[in-house]
Amino acid sequence: MKSSLRSQQSLMRSRNSRRFSAPATGPYPKPEDEMGDARNQDGREEKCIQDSVRQRSAFTAEDMTNSTRIALQRAGVSFITESIAEIHNRMRFAAAQVFHACTAFYLLTMDVLYALKLIEVLTVRTDLLWAHYRGLGLQFFTVWSQIAQQSYFFLALGYDVIEPRNDAIIKHLKKYLRILKAVCFTSVVVPTAVLVTVNFWVLNLLLDPALIEDTQVLQDYVPSWMDHSLHTSVLLFTLAELLLSHRPYPRWSTLGRMRSTVVVLAYTSWVTLAVLLGSAWPYPYMRLMSVTQRLGYVVANCALAVWSYHLGEMINTAFWGKKAQNRVK
Repeated sequence: MKSSLRSQQSLMRSRNSRRFSAPATGPYPKPEDEMGDARNQDGREEKCIQDSVRQRSAFTAEDMTNSTRIALQRAGVSFITESIAEIHNRMRFAAAQVFHACTAFYLLTMDVLYALKLIEVLTVRTDLLWAHYRGLGLQFFTVWSQIAQQSYFFLALGYDVIEPRNDAIIKHLKKYLRILKAVCFTSVVVPTAVLVTVNFWVLNLLLDPALIEDTQVLQDYVPSWMDHSLHTSVLLFTLAELLLSHRPYPRWSTLGRMRSTVVVLAYTSWVTLAVLLGSAWPYPYMRLMSVTQRLGYVVANCALAVWSYHLGEMINTAFWGKKAQNRVK
């Protein structure tokens, strides 16, 4: 009895030992193997993280290098472009200064020659003096054009002389001089130059020269180059100034056109007043015109003055660009 009970207990112990003791090659790893696998997995994850950080840092460095290279290239191009633009502006300004000085010297020299020639002519032809002295010489539109152009170029030369100075008083003076130059050039110099040159050449082509000027005086006293310096070079100087110096045109262009028209009307009023006071007509063809024809001639010259103002504005915008418009240089 006792022996059979002992045999059953030993049999149960053997079964339990077989049930709970798995072999080394079984599906359940030993605790030591599990710890090793965990360490291996942690090592692989750490290696992956290090590789990822290394790749990211390498990409960031490369990307920063490319960005820096591009930024430096852009900065270099921008610096070169700005330097070229600055040099170009300085050259233009220097060319404008030289042009103003040369033109002022030329006009001053021609003034002396005109005065000497006028004295020579009036000494011999006293009839011309008595016929036109009431108008003080201002009944000739060429005189208006010369006054406007010479005033502008001497004013521009004076501005060029004081331009480097930055005193408080000089700054205010330069500001008003810029405004005065802009108004004088755009509304007076350009229209008068166009009017003188167009009238001179068109009338010489359409009419007998004797109806425009005293041909006897021209043949005996006034050389052709001096005649063209009064009636042709004025337009050439004006075009050169348009290309060398920017002058702001007002936003409200009607104001500039009105100024140009006022110049023509002021000249017409002066001629009419001089004739009413007993002066002779400045040009022989005016004496032959009727009142209606004279009014039509005045209207045509007003239209030409407005068109010349618009022409100057178009040339200024085409050469200097719209961005520079309405800004004083």
